Amino acid sequence: MKNVLITGGMGYIGRNLQEYLISKDVKLEIVDSKIHYDVLEVEDVWRYDGIVHLAAVSGIIDVDADPEEAVTTNITSTLYIMQEACKYEKPLVFASSGAAGTPNENLYGLTKWVGEVEAKRLNCLRGKNIILRFSNVYGGKYWEEKPSVVPIFERLKAKNEKLVINGDGTQKRDFIHVYDICRAIWKALNTERIIGNPIPICTGETTSVLEIAKKMKCEFTFNKDSDTIGVDNVITDIKMAKDTLDFETKYKLDDYF
Repeated sequence: MKNVLITGGMGYIGRNLQEYLISKDVKLEIVDSKIHYDVLEVEDVWRYDGIVHLAAVSGIIDVDADPEEAVTTNITSTLYIMQEACKYEKPLVFASSGAAGTPNENLYGLTKWVGEVEAKRLNCLRGKNIILRFSNVYGGKYWEEKPSVVPIFERLKAKNEKLVINGDGTQKRDFIHVYDICRAIWKALNTERIIGNPIPICTGETTSVLEIAKKMKCEFTFNKDSDTIGVDNVITDIKMAKDTLDFETKYKLDDYF
C-alpha cells in the first residue's frame, strides 16, 4: 500500500493519520473542504492503492446544526466515493461510529448507518469496503476542533473555564487514542479479507464522563437538560478487531492524564 487517498484529511484524525502513513513511506493525496477539494470532485480513484474515507460532519451537535450539509457530506459524498472505489475494485476504509448502531436516535447515527448499508451492498458486488466504528477519540495532535468529550474538556481547561458535563456524567464511553485509530486504519487498508460487518475499534474498557472530568483536575459543572447525553453505557467488543485485523490497542487512558 504505497499510494493512498484520504478524504477529510485535514481533520483531527486525518492529520494524525497523514503523519502515521508518511512514516510508512506512503504517498498521500488529501481531499478536504478546508483546502477547497470536495469528495464529489474526485475523478481519479483508479490511481490509488486504497482510500480512507474520513470526510464527515461529525457528532450529533454539528449534524443537527446543519442537517443539509450533513446529508450531503455524510451520505451523498460517501455513496459517491464508495461507488467509485467499487468501480475500480479499490479497498476503502470507511470511518463510521457506534452511533450507526442506533440510527433512529439521531441524524448523525442515521447518516453513518446509511454509509454502512451501502458499503455492505457494494461488497456483494465488487466492493472492498472495511467498516470501522470508532469509539471516542482523544490524544495525539490537532485535537483543537474535535467534537468529542476529551478534546472538548481539554479546550475548556486550556481557557481556564469550567468543564460542562451533559447530564449527571454517569454515562460511560470507550475512549481510544488517535494513534491506535491510525494503526487500525493501516491494518484495515492492508487486509486481504472482505469483512461484511462493522468492526468496533475500541479498547474494551469504559469510563464515565464524570470520571474523565475528575481526572483532568479542574472545576466542572453540569448541564442537566442536555439532549446529547446518549446511552447510559456503550457495549464494546475488542474480539472482532483482534480476529479480523489482528488489532489490539496500545495506549491507556490513565497514562494520558
